[in-house]
Amino acid sequence: MNRIVPSLLALLLLAPTAGAQGLDLGGEWRLQGLGAAGEALGGRVRLVPDGGGWRYEREVRVERDPRPLLERGRAHVREGALHLEADVTPGLVALGRGASKVDPARARYRAAGPAWLGERRDAAGVGRERLERWEPRRDGNAVELLIDGEAFVRMRDAIAAARESIEVQTFQWADDPTGRGIAAMLLARARQGVRVRCLVDASSKTVNDLLKKKDITAGLDRELRAGGVEVIVAHGYLRGLGRSVAEAGRGLADATRRLFGGAPPARERRGVMNHDHRKLLVVDRAVAFVGGMNIASEYEHEWHDVQARVEGPAAHAVHALFVDRWNAACRRGDRPMQAGAAPAFERAPGDVRVDVLGSIPGLDTSIRDMFLRELAAARRTILIEVAYFLDDRIIDALGAAARRGVRALVIVPSDEMNDVYLVKEAFAWVHNDVVRSGVELYFYQPRLVHSKLAVFDGARATVGSSNLDKMALDGIAEANVFIPDARFAREVERRIFEVDLPQCERARERPLPWRRKLISGTLHAFRGLL
Repeated sequence: MNRIVPSLLALLLLAPTAGAQGLDLGGEWRLQGLGAAGEALGGRVRLVPDGGGWRYEREVRVERDPRPLLERGRAHVREGALHLEADVTPGLVALGRGASKVDPARARYRAAGPAWLGERRDAAGVGRERLERWEPRRDGNAVELLIDGEAFVRMRDAIAAARESIEVQTFQWADDPTGRGIAAMLLARARQGVRVRCLVDASSKTVNDLLKKKDITAGLDRELRAGGVEVIVAHGYLRGLGRSVAEAGRGLADATRRLFGGAPPARERRGVMNHDHRKLLVVDRAVAFVGGMNIASEYEHEWHDVQARVEGPAAHAVHALFVDRWNAACRRGDRPMQAGAAPAFERAPGDVRVDVLGSIPGLDTSIRDMFLRELAAARRTILIEVAYFLDDRIIDALGAAARRGVRALVIVPSDEMNDVYLVKEAFAWVHNDVVRSGVELYFYQPRLVHSKLAVFDGARATVGSSNLDKMALDGIAEANVFIPDARFAREVERRIFEVDLPQCERARERPLPWRRKLISGTLHAFRGLL
């Protein structure tokens, strides 16, 4: 970032201006410039329509500081210029001193060809900035649907072929034959000079302790570090508990701000329940795996699950998701990362468009938004296979689709195979409502289905780590790929739904005895924590 060319400042000052009329504002804009103190900065500005006007989100990283600074506010075009005005966020001290208003940060840009050039005024002074339309390349990818154990075969192939870097993020990493085997491959590649980073959620230990199994923290993490692999175990429960206490304090401060007319700043929630549930493997920033599979033997040999292998420009977007979570998890002694440039391909690996979605509690709801958008837009069919199905918004949207004549079909684990008792019992409360709504609900019988995928109108599909419960959609970090390609959607229908549906039992209305009704109703009231 410190190599932003000196001519940028001259460009900002001398470039000819043009009228703003007719320029489409919506979407992502790449931001570059110089701050008030002359420091180089870069980031993005996202503009979205809002009640006849615009809202913006400005995310900036300053030179030598990997942590993003996030700002939100209103945008409008006046007299040929684009104006951004941050939401007012007075501090408690200022309020205590009787301050009724704090001047927001303001920016003013004029169109110059495809870019906007201008200045920003905030408490630090005046900086110069340039906004350019950012259209990340989404096409040119090859995509494979990987089912059950074949995913581990392809992931091992990718690890063995790595030349520069391997990045692994997982929710659970068991110290079992599969976990040990993957670790041995990563150690071998690290000794051969490949840079290997592993980001593991601390819930790995909690879950495997409950299953009376060893996890990565039983010593495998130390072996990896000793062999040259960089490892971060994030979201420890004690640390998360402290963050939850801090979140409660910030919540009180935010309520005070609202009381005095201010808007609280947007920030990520990293409390005791806000885990990273993503399952990613990125090799050389050119090949990526996204899906529901953790690193454990049951995912390779026992459960029914799905990964997507993506080769092409979208793999770099998955790499960027890893970089963001790695930097968020860094503590003293850990080395932050930079996303770097996308790798160059001699020719496009394929012709498929892939949108990479990464949700972050408190900041990014793109996966939830995608599901609600697609459920509302579907006209013929909605096919879903998911491990945990407990979000009222999704259930209501599916019912609305069924009422307008869309075939809405959902496959979930059977009661006997469901691995989370609390989720199973909470769903019992709404089971009959789902069946009565016209949604076709099926229970997969042979084994636990852990997939997280959907197909809309036979033309668009998504595969990822996100379940359809409130915790997944709002409370933890997830990653999905959305693929608006009829060929891939048809493959998912053929290899998943046409194969799995004959192995399912159709759900019917069923009586709910009062004791179970009491249990399920109580658990359903706390569904946001399940």
